[in-house]
Amino acid sequence: MTVFRHMLNRVIDAAMVVSEVAIVLMMLHISAELLFRWLFRHGLESVPEFVAFYYMTAVAFLSLAYVLRGNGHLAAEFFTERLTKRRRELLEGVISIALGVFMLTFTWQLFSEAVTMTALQEVHQGVSFNLPKWPGRWFMTIGSAIMTVAAFSIAIHRLLGIADNSPAAAKPASLDS
Repeated sequence: MTVFRHMLNRVIDAAMVVSEVAIVLMMLHISAELLFRWLFRHGLESVPEFVAFYYMTAVAFLSLAYVLRGNGHLAAEFFTERLTKRRRELLEGVISIALGVFMLTFTWQLFSEAVTMTALQEVHQGVSFNLPKWPGRWFMTIGSAIMTVAAFSIAIHRLLGIADNSPAAAKPASLDS
């Protein structure tokens, strides 16, 4: 189980790196657009489409599991602060199962749509060229699939009360805790 969690952490970290690269590329692309507009009074073509179809989908979906792993989602702890640690873990396990089931359904739907749109070679018609839209759908599918696995992994560990004393468990943003 420790090997699986270690591999999952590596996958989550890699997805987050891709997400970080996408945000840097997005900033550079938008900056180039603004610079071209300022210097030449004419911007680059399809920048909003690149941002929407590629950069934002990568940033939003590939970072989901990282946020989940770091316990960064909103939580109303007012209702659970008086529970014992074990009962909180059990509640988090049940919630993680519900999240995993939802994400599994969501991932399946995204996968079906991505396969269909890839087969159709879906494009967005720009002024002077067609921008392929289908690759961005795979960012959503992959990010959701990683979050699904992370949610079920958290559920198993919370419900079984598995504690890991490995050095990686001390990392704040790790499924090893």
